[in-house]
Amino acid sequence: MQALVTLEQEGSAVRGHFDPDLVSKQWCKRRLLARTSHHTVERLHKEIAPVNPVAYMRFLFHWQGLADNRVEGIRGIGVMLDRLAGFSIPAPLGRLKSCPPASLLIPRICLMT
Repeated sequence: MQALVTLEQEGSAVRGHFDPDLVSKQWCKRRLLARTSHHTVERLHKEIAPVNPVAYMRFLFHWQGLADNRVEGIRGIGVMLDRLAGFSIPAPLGRLKSCPPASLLIPRICLMT
């Protein structure tokens, strides 16, 4: 154990929790950990690569209700609010056709939840 502590003090070894299935601390060679971390970050970057513009526009049209999934009225407001859950922006009521004024909608929306 003292040899590992010496290697840690020299910067050759690192002590920590590297395996989530193990409770106790483990030891790892510093360069191996750095290489593993680099490969993990590289792999994650590849997983979140941007999509092509056509696929992105298709998603946006669907997400914003501009494709063949357009919604209207009270039901439409509920759908839009679900889509925007977690965002701190007002729901885009301008995209909904034939909506009554907000003073009539709020009580009805609250009853839906």
